[in-house]
Amino acid sequence: SISSAGYYAERFAPLLDDRDLLLIDERGTGKSGALPCNLYSAKNPAANLRDVFPIAAVKRCAQRLATRADLTQYTYDRFANDLEQVRRALGYGKLNLYAGSYGTRAAQVYMRSFPASVRTAYLGSPVPMDAAGPLAFAKTADAALEQLFRACAEDHACSAAYPKLQEEFRATLARLDSGSVRLPISGVSKTATLNRGRVMEWMRSKLYRPWSATMLPWLIHRAYAGDWAPLAKDLLADAREPDPGFSFGLFFSITCSEDIPFISEQDIVRDTYGTFLGDYRVRQQQA
Repeated sequence: SISSAGYYAERFAPLLDDRDLLLIDERGTGKSGALPCNLYSAKNPAANLRDVFPIAAVKRCAQRLATRADLTQYTYDRFANDLEQVRRALGYGKLNLYAGSYGTRAAQVYMRSFPASVRTAYLGSPVPMDAAGPLAFAKTADAALEQLFRACAEDHACSAAYPKLQEEFRATLARLDSGSVRLPISGVSKTATLNRGRVMEWMRSKLYRPWSATMLPWLIHRAYAGDWAPLAKDLLADAREPDPGFSFGLFFSITCSEDIPFISEQDIVRDTYGTFLGDYRVRQQQA
């Protein structure tokens, strides 16, 4: 969060006349011993066309990070303890917490552990304590995709350019399911199969924000016409250059401790069956 100081200082400017803005890089991120993982393989980009979390790359990262960190010590309760130690060391009284998405669960753990240390808490896009990520991703992605289809249909320019967007999307799914979409691999005289689940997970990530979702109608249309290159280029670019503020080592440590152990096969069937993403993301994190 420290690298986002400018953003938060501007966002909370009206409050800063009589309050401090306290930013802490959680253990495993930023200036607090970040745990980065490079999951892209220039020698084997086919792995990134198949897996969002290539197993070999994750294993290499875990082995490298384990030489300098105990990867079992990056759980919500540890971060809550860290935050409390910082509060005490700086001599602060009760905190006003501001949390979003994953951070809302971290805030809930802190409130549960140290209720006397919290004055207020803002939870944006809250993640319930008993919601094991990424189980809900499939259904929420379906809802976001339907919203995109409706928005395009209601927009004159979009509906004129892509009058059969839903049909084209279903056709691209069928092509991917057939295993017939093969792409040339840069630098070698080989082709690789474009995996349906990998493409759908990439699409889910684009649906996460309105500005990135706007590129999807064009990319779906190009894929429907047989031109998969723009989609694959963007997918591999995301794998090659992930968000620099994102510590995959911390992410894996958390999800392997706090989420995946609590997902049953019955949960997966119930919450992913019939969705465009299916069980791909859950299986990737299980692996």
